[in-house]
This record gives sequence, C-alpha cells and structure tokens, in this order.
Amino acid sequence: MGLDILLYSQHRQNVAVAAPYHPVCELSRDFSLVTWVDKYVGEVENSACLELSREHIQQLKERLDCAIATLTEGNEDNPLLLRRLQYVFILRDRLESLLSDFDFEHEYLWFYAAW
Repeated sequence: MGLDILLYSQHRQNVAVAAPYHPVCELSRDFSLVTWVDKYVGEVENSACLELSREHIQQLKERLDCAIATLTEGNEDNPLLLRRLQYVFILRDRLESLLSDFDFEHEYLWFYAAW
C-alpha cells in the first residue's frame, strides 16, 4: 500500500443528507503535495477530506510556477530534475483546469489522501 491522493467534488446543499462525492482527478503519489496541503490548508490525516478553495488552488499553482522557473534554469541536462519538472507541469495543468472549469460556488472540492 502506498500513498493515494485524490480530489473529489460534492454539491453544496443546505439539506441534512450529504450529497455524494464525485472523483475529479487522481494526483501523483507525491509527499511534497501532502506537505504543502498540511502547511497551507490544514492537517492532512489518513483517509480524511480537507476542503480546498479557489484561493488554495491559485496559491499552489503560483508556487508551481515558481518551481518551474527554478527547476528549468541551468538544469536542462539533468534527467532527474527534468522528470520532476514533467510532474510539476502536469500538476500545474490540472490546477489551471480546475481554476477555469470547476464551479467553486456550487461545489466543494475535497483533497483526500490515504496511506
């Protein structure tokens, strides 16, 4: 068993019965992502959900943009850094998609990690 990181959506409603969760995307098994969420969103616990806001997603995307600039400068021939950079691009693209397509007003976005 390893680390699984997923994002779920759930309709915001004012009734006593909770709406079902719907998978949004699966993220790479990246402990640095868990560390970021733990630091900037809230304590990450095994198999528990944390709500992510539009501001959280924007902040993480900006952090990834800085990482891309740092990793690319002078490291064009380093295969390990290029592999990491590839993951950072994929994650940033997913975040951009969430920012443009996800309805934060009517849906909750949940971060879920299980290990």
